[in-house]
Amino acid sequence: MEILKTDIKSLNNKRNQINYGIQLLRMILSYLIVQIHCYDFNQTKNKLLLFTRRAFDFYVPTFYIISYYFSYNILKMRNIYKIKQRLLRIIIPYLIWPTIFYIIQYIYYLLNKEPKYCVKDLYIQFLTGKRIINAFWFLCHLIFSFILFAIILLLTNKNRLFLIQFIGLIGNLYYFTHYYNHLFSSCIYEVRSLIQDFSKVLFYSSIGISFTSISINYLKNNRKKFIFFALINLLLLKNYNEISGQFFYLKLFLVGFGSSSIFLIFLLLPFDSIKSEKIKLIFQKCTNYTGGIYYLHSKISKYFLIKVFKKTVFGCVINYIICYLICDLGIKYLGKTLLKHLFI
Repeated sequence: MEILKTDIKSLNNKRNQINYGIQLLRMILSYLIVQIHCYDFNQTKNKLLLFTRRAFDFYVPTFYIISYYFSYNILKMRNIYKIKQRLLRIIIPYLIWPTIFYIIQYIYYLLNKEPKYCVKDLYIQFLTGKRIINAFWFLCHLIFSFILFAIILLLTNKNRLFLIQFIGLIGNLYYFTHYYNHLFSSCIYEVRSLIQDFSKVLFYSSIGISFTSISINYLKNNRKKFIFFALINLLLLKNYNEISGQFFYLKLFLVGFGSSSIFLIFLLLPFDSIKSEKIKLIFQKCTNYTGGIYYLHSKISKYFLIKVFKKTVFGCVINYIICYLICDLGIKYLGKTLLKHLFI
């Protein structure tokens, strides 16, 4: 009980900084990404499961919108120390997890057969976020885009938000012209993919930053109207796959449109009306470690789940829980060091 009281006191200090709707959205998206990577959709006709597969295009863009909605507050302060701390929080897991898995796989394959990965593969992983842990392309783009936006905000004083939105629009145009295929056709796949995806990331990140220009109090005072508007937007996107297939140049706009609507709905969910601090604490505990779960889930599925659980919904849930427990123990023992960022 003393621990619970201490946690509640700590939570009270952070209450105004936490949006529980966004915490819930992060948890849902984390599980859905685990399911996308670890479930065999060919074995089901379940409409809900198939819908989650079709909606995959919206998951990562929504994460970028969330990330930059909150990161922009750090960037616009132009505080070098806080910018460095934010970068470290991303760079530490980005470098250390692939190194750990590289060493483990190198030892494993050395004992059984020729090594699967060489040092060159590790370098490519660090440069592009793909090769050893392919899911780390998300972090790679987050690092590059954060550095780019930090430079813009540190070097400019006026029209910074407009400049970021303009860069996002250029990224969108660059993506649908496929011009990167001509400029980087001689590069390896990972580099071509890095350039292609980075143009999309600039667009989605600029959307998250654009949301910061709208007062949260204004949004909350008109909560019902904005949630209704966002729900209508999502209903209009029910034929997204068909439209984006026929009109490729509209794809990023449609994904940005849908991801923004999802973000807005969860941003405005009335969790601020919850008075019980114990309920808030439990909710916060349950929605923690979305980053660590993202970092670990593919390897947990590949190496630690027994065959009967692999590629099943139950296996995806077990995977999520295992990743959560690893992160919880990691924070418990490394919580006072920089390595805690491996699990956050």
